[in-house]
Amino acid sequence: MSKRRRKATDRASVQRESPSAGHAASPALPPGHSGRMWLLMGVAALFVARPLFPTESATRGDGLPVVMLWIALAVFWLLGAIGRPRWELRFGWVDAAVCALVAWHTLAGVVAAFTGSPRPAVNMTWEWLGMGLSFLLARQLVRTEREGRAIMAVMIALAVGLAGYGLYEYAVEMPAKRAAYAADPAAALREADWSFEPGTPQAKAFEDRLQSTEPLATFALTNSLAGYLAPWLLVLLGAVLLGIRGRRAMLFALLCAVPVAVCLMLTKSRSAYVASAVGFVLLGVTAWYGRRGKRVPWKWAIAAGIVLVVGFGVALVAGGLDRQVATEAGKSLGYRLQYWQSTLRMMADHPVLGCGPGNYQFAYTQY
Repeated sequence: MSKRRRKATDRASVQRESPSAGHAASPALPPGHSGRMWLLMGVAALFVARPLFPTESATRGDGLPVVMLWIALAVFWLLGAIGRPRWELRFGWVDAAVCALVAWHTLAGVVAAFTGSPRPAVNMTWEWLGMGLSFLLARQLVRTEREGRAIMAVMIALAVGLAGYGLYEYAVEMPAKRAAYAADPAAALREADWSFEPGTPQAKAFEDRLQSTEPLATFALTNSLAGYLAPWLLVLLGAVLLGIRGRRAMLFALLCAVPVAVCLMLTKSRSAYVASAVGFVLLGVTAWYGRRGKRVPWKWAIAAGIVLVVGFGVALVAGGLDRQVATEAGKSLGYRLQYWQSTLRMMADHPVLGCGPGNYQFAYTQY
């Protein structure tokens, strides 16, 4: 072999062996990494999809397509795990508690299918199985802090989007519907697929619902929207108080929290108000005790409080809050006390398995 050819061969072998030569060599991915990423994307997609259609219709089986997709993802994950030489399963006491709860609920659903109303019981049993699978799959597929932050960012974006839709509904869509009904009630009823005539009690109920100013977004009840927004508002404020990195990131989180806070105020959900207030206080306590020996971010804590005040102020100026929110609180609490008293008697009659998943509204009339 000639001297020139031998040097070229040696140089090529060095480039193949050295990652720094030429283009940097990609680090070897662990077995199943690519498949895990695809499954993780599927998990994120299903987490996003479920709040985009009403959850209150779950007893009718409207959520079963998503449940079937959770089962399909679980099957794909299981096949991939079996095909690997080493099966890594993340399972602890919390996972065991979740599995026990789902199993207990499934047993109650099976019993209710024979002793109560079978269709709601079966549908809600599948919903609970889907929730259990979603928890376990997230536990197995989310492996790094970066992946966890990515999932959180997606869900926060969804909460901000739903809050934006609620604000659009409050400011544009609902006033347009009220104006259309005032102009031609019969045509508005036909467009809403209602068969009753104007002036009937059913039409009066429709008018009362139409005059309501609380946003719904993709939910059937405004309290359901409030129950979804409140935790993510606390997540955004918690990211500011408990360690998100960089001032730009903190400012962006605060800006995202503003529409969520405003839409939450417009729902007039008193329970969500109380839960958010308690959560904010707990966040402040956690930030104080979690930063002993460090500088407490007072400026950002004040900014987080200002977000809540701004949300309250905007909702008040826009007319979304009125004195009835406070004056009717006692009446609302009185109704809830009646619900709880009847439910306690129901629990006393069915202490182990309850009345069955999806059967509460049928059993409640007996109490």
